[in-house]
Amino acid sequence: KEMAATKSKPYTVGPSPSSKTFVEVKRESKKMKKGETLLFVKLQSSQLVANLDWDNAQDLDMCAFVELKNGGKHILQPLGKTFGALDYAPYVLHSGDDRHGNSEEGEFLHAEMGNLKHIKRIVFYTMIYSGASNWSQTDAVVTISVPGQSTIEVPLNEQNSDHGQNKCVLCTLHVEGKRLTIDRHVTFHGGGIITHKGRKTIDMDVAYDFGLTWVTASKD
Repeated sequence: KEMAATKSKPYTVGPSPSSKTFVEVKRESKKMKKGETLLFVKLQSSQLVANLDWDNAQDLDMCAFVELKNGGKHILQPLGKTFGALDYAPYVLHSGDDRHGNSEEGEFLHAEMGNLKHIKRIVFYTMIYSGASNWSQTDAVVTISVPGQSTIEVPLNEQNSDHGQNKCVLCTLHVEGKRLTIDRHVTFHGGGIITHKGRKTIDMDVAYDFGLTWVTASKD
């Protein structure tokens, strides 16, 4: 697609719910060939990006718990098809479900840095839906990139998890004013429903104080 743009008025791209790739043209001069058009492009905004990538024919999921400053609580995960949004609550967007590891880039979570002012914390976690009984049987790698912070990388195939511990809590991003802090966890949890203080929930929820009620579900 060709788009009109000039040096003084560059074309702005991304982010959008259907876009995974954001492009920035930094060089503003070049030797033009006949018939060529120079397009100036700049990023619309900076983003927090979390990625789960794997190659095996397994169904793994990149997920997050988002707690807003107004008290709202949201789970983003393919199980249940809760994919969120960038411009309104929960201000975090999931790229969509990769059922069999066919995508070249896996699954993503995006959040606008400017919208983190609405967020109290984000707990990033991954889940094995099918194809493996523990994380050592996968070849999955998670990277979490936050502008101004060191990139977190977790090779999940190197982690020791017990049979049935299909969830891995990676880290928590805390937002305090303009200050961001990240607590690294890499803890493993089962997916079975338990009762805690009269509430049907799961072990991961209790460990990280989500305060939500959980039910058994299926993607099919």
